[in-house]
Amino acid sequence: MTREFTAGEFAALTGLSPKALRLYHQRGILLPSFVEPSTGYRYYDRAQLGPAQRLDLLRRASVPLSDLKEPFDFRARREQLELRRLTEDFYLDVAEEVSRFEPAQLRTHVVPAPETAWVGLLWRIGIPTEAAEQIGAFAVLSADLPLVSGAFREALTAGGLGPSGISWTAVPETPTADARTLEMVITRAVARPLEAGEADELTQDVHHRCGQHLTVLSGTLPRRLEVTFSPVEPGPFSPVQEAALDYKQHLAFENYLQQHRATPIGRQARPVERAENEHLTVFDVRLD
Repeated sequence: MTREFTAGEFAALTGLSPKALRLYHQRGILLPSFVEPSTGYRYYDRAQLGPAQRLDLLRRASVPLSDLKEPFDFRARREQLELRRLTEDFYLDVAEEVSRFEPAQLRTHVVPAPETAWVGLLWRIGIPTEAAEQIGAFAVLSADLPLVSGAFREALTAGGLGPSGISWTAVPETPTADARTLEMVITRAVARPLEAGEADELTQDVHHRCGQHLTVLSGTLPRRLEVTFSPVEPGPFSPVQEAALDYKQHLAFENYLQQHRATPIGRQARPVERAENEHLTVFDVRLD
């Protein structure tokens, strides 16, 4: 066996610390050419200098240990960094746009609303940790959402619940503690509250129609004021302005609550879609 360099000598030549060499050995990233059985001393040969120096440089480039594989895909890494940078730039622009918010930028609309029964589907989606994989997961979600929503509407109609043209999405008031799981509730306003046993029947019907195992929830929104906001200045808006508008509406609602000493229903806004394909962010306020 070749024993050209001890671990200490190899560390000095490559810039990798002895601790890093031990870690790479344990992870199977860079194996010594020989390990002395009686002492556990590690030895490296000259052919490993290049791979070791490359590892040191990749770690300086903040490449995670899980990606330190041979052969290293430099193109894929650059694409990941470009995507990350584009995402960071986008949110930086949105933050700057939001920081310029003034209440006068939005017009307030307040409409009384009656008690409303609703039925929802709780959907749990696993979210990958890598940004590129997240895009794929959300693409699948976008494709599946219309199918699930359509199956839900058909099941409600078949069950005699007569869903209205009003639907919205929400997250549970008590979200999951697992950061890798997204929980979403697909909700539709219905003609009446659910009766005993109807939730199980709806669950089975939705599964039969779209193949998804989802949990049925139900409840009632009390009589309330529905508060919405619209820009004073007409569009069109850039993607950054569109994203910032959602944050601005929440800031405008907080301003509304303070001015009118109002009490909100729930902690979240409702992204509502109406039959005429109208999309609104609705904030619910208790009636005195």
